[in-house]
Amino acid sequence: MRGFLLFFAAAFRQAHDGYHHSLGTGKRTTTAILLLLSVLLMTSLHSIRATHMAHHRDPLGDSDIEGSLAKDSWWQALLGGITYRLDIYRQGLRLSSRRNKSLAWLEFGLIALVVLVTFVLTVFTIPTLTILAQVLMYHILTMMLANASVGIIAGGAYTMIVMRQSLAPSAILWSTC
Repeated sequence: MRGFLLFFAAAFRQAHDGYHHSLGTGKRTTTAILLLLSVLLMTSLHSIRATHMAHHRDPLGDSDIEGSLAKDSWWQALLGGITYRLDIYRQGLRLSSRRNKSLAWLEFGLIALVVLVTFVLTVFTIPTLTILAQVLMYHILTMMLANASVGIIAGGAYTMIVMRQSLAPSAILWSTC
C-alpha cells in the first residue's frame, strides 16, 4: 500500500505543477499529462485545477474550498474530508471555463471506464486477466482512500504549519502552495 500512496503523493505533486503550467512543457502536453494523471489518480484534476486557482486568488477566503477544512476543528475536518473531494468537483465544474469543464467531464468518463473494465474483469473471471483485475481493484480502492484523505491531510498540514510558525496564514499558504 505504501507504494501506491507514495505514487499518489508524487503524482499529485506533478499535477500541482501542471495546474500552474510549471512542468516545463507546452499547454497540450500539460493537458495530456493531467488527463493521464487523472485516470491514474482516479480524480478529475481539471476540476481541481479550477478550485486551486481560486484558492490562490483568495486564500482561506469565503470562496476557498481548498482551505475550508483548515478553519474547522480536527474532528470536523475528519468528517468533512469524506465529502471534501465531491465539493471540490462541484465547485471546480462551476468555476471552470468551457474547455476546462469539457476536460473534467472527459476525466470523469475515463475514470468510469476504468472502474467498469475492472468490474467486468472481476465479475467475469477471465483466468489470464485475474491478476490484472486484482491489481486494478487494489489500485482503485487505494486511490479512493487517498482521495478521501486529501481534505484532512490538507487541513491538518495547514493547521500544523500555522501552529509551528508565527507567520500570517496567507503568507504560509502562498509560500507552500
